[in-house]
Amino acid sequence: MNSITLTLAELSTFVTAPDDLKQAVRSYAKDHRFLGLCTVEHPHKGHLVFIEQTEKLEKLLALKDRLSDLGGVLVEKKLSQQLSQQLSGLLPPHLPIIAIANAKELFINLLAYFNPYKEDYKKWLSSSQAKLKLGQRVHIAPYVTCGENVHCGDDVVMMGHNVIGSDVQIGSRVKLYPGVIIHAGTIIGDDTIIHAGSIIGSDGFGYHPTSKGLLKIPQIGHVVVGMKVEIGSNVTIDRGTLDATRLEDHVKIDNLVQIAHNVTIGAGTIIIAQAGIAGSSTLGRQVVLAGQVGVADHAVLEDGVQIGAQAGVMPNQVIPAGAKLVGSPCIPYKEFFRREALLRKRLLSK
Repeated sequence: MNSITLTLAELSTFVTAPDDLKQAVRSYAKDHRFLGLCTVEHPHKGHLVFIEQTEKLEKLLALKDRLSDLGGVLVEKKLSQQLSQQLSGLLPPHLPIIAIANAKELFINLLAYFNPYKEDYKKWLSSSQAKLKLGQRVHIAPYVTCGENVHCGDDVVMMGHNVIGSDVQIGSRVKLYPGVIIHAGTIIGDDTIIHAGSIIGSDGFGYHPTSKGLLKIPQIGHVVVGMKVEIGSNVTIDRGTLDATRLEDHVKIDNLVQIAHNVTIGAGTIIIAQAGIAGSSTLGRQVVLAGQVGVADHAVLEDGVQIGAQAGVMPNQVIPAGAKLVGSPCIPYKEFFRREALLRKRLLSK
């Protein structure tokens, strides 16, 4: 992957209203350089962080001493006054705070610019021709196609008709069944098994409404799969928007499961067939999702939570450790069956 940077002066080429941007950055050095983009949850030195909601602003304030390491802050204009008041004296004067209308559109354009996984599909080759970095005793069946800079550990088995994108890292003793597709930048830990037809690292589902229609949000993160994970057939796991979608060690996933961008799944979690987990949700360690469970975006399921079949977890819902819930919207197990008993009693009494 190439190192991609951008100066403050070059930002104007990414906006539809450059005069608005020039006004916002007029007091900062035009040669100030951004090393990339980052989220407020995972800040990086020299990177530009985007703030579009009050909740993100609160997380930015929590960085305290680390604020000065940022490359700058891009913020929606409606939040600029609140940000200036709360960050007064905390940021060094040279650090750009870029407050403009339609800041999200600028952020989306920058995502495309900073994408480290710009695949050149013309350079993809069959496994026999590609310059793979292979460990010992690797078995590659016919019809495997690879991008550039692919690393494999020892005793890896690719059973055929696999597609491996550029910059993929595959640990030792990994088994890829026929038809598995691994997109660019994915990292797969040792002793992991991925069954037929599963797709790891495809784009997350993200669009921004504009006057010209829906603008696709580039997904420039990746997927990290831990050790001794087993992924069933026809599972789809989307890459993160900026950060990684993560499956920790010993996660077990049944067939036909959808895991959206920026999701984190804790070690030892079990997910049964046809469950779906929406973007930016977090599952703790040893969580159990039964069949056809739906988890909405930004939900948090703490360690040991169990969700019954066909239950629905609502957006931003936080479920405490060890809780057992059923129903849609999901409620505690005992409460659900108490309600069912009362309802049945009333119906029978009529």
